[in-house]
Amino acid sequence: MTNPYDITLNTWNKLAQVYQDKFMHLDLYNDTYDWFYEHLPQSGNKLLEVGCGPGNIARYLLSRDKTLRFHLTDGTPEMLKLALRNNPEASGSLLDARHLHTLAGPYAGIVVGFCLPYLSAADTEKLIRDSVALLESGGLLYLSFIEGTDAQSGFQSGSTGDQTYVYYHDTSAIKRIAEQAGLTVKQVFYKTYSRANTTTETHTILIAEK
Repeated sequence: MTNPYDITLNTWNKLAQVYQDKFMHLDLYNDTYDWFYEHLPQSGNKLLEVGCGPGNIARYLLSRDKTLRFHLTDGTPEMLKLALRNNPEASGSLLDARHLHTLAGPYAGIVVGFCLPYLSAADTEKLIRDSVALLESGGLLYLSFIEGTDAQSGFQSGSTGDQTYVYYHDTSAIKRIAEQAGLTVKQVFYKTYSRANTTTETHTILIAEK
């Protein structure tokens, strides 16, 4: 059986332009990016984004502050290519989120925007612990995910018929992992997201400080 991660990465690599066309200008989460930016430590402006997609979050934050120094990472070459095209002032590298430990910090902030829906509970815990190791004291970790239980996780097909394996996460579990890793949860946002088939789901944004 093919690894679910391989299927998901192949799908996002294939649909990178489709994803950009749909989400590049989505403003539903802008207030959460604002909160993250406004509470970054004053000591530095070095930021890391994990699973950057087409670079929409970085572009929004750079529109607020051109002095931010972003390093963008994604597990798919086509997404990373779009992200660097959309943010020419940023650096970037092709990196699976499960290999975050191979990077060197410190960073004032790490953004993980809707990467957790494609990581298992165990790999999510590893990513959070790896992020803590890369953050400077007072640095912020931004996490967003789809609220739910692990029992809901499984393959989903989009309008193109291509599949991704989607993992659901419980906020209390993510809080516990963050706190056990040495973070202090500072802010939690809940957003209602409407899918094309008229169903809705809860998106959780959790921001924690080292």
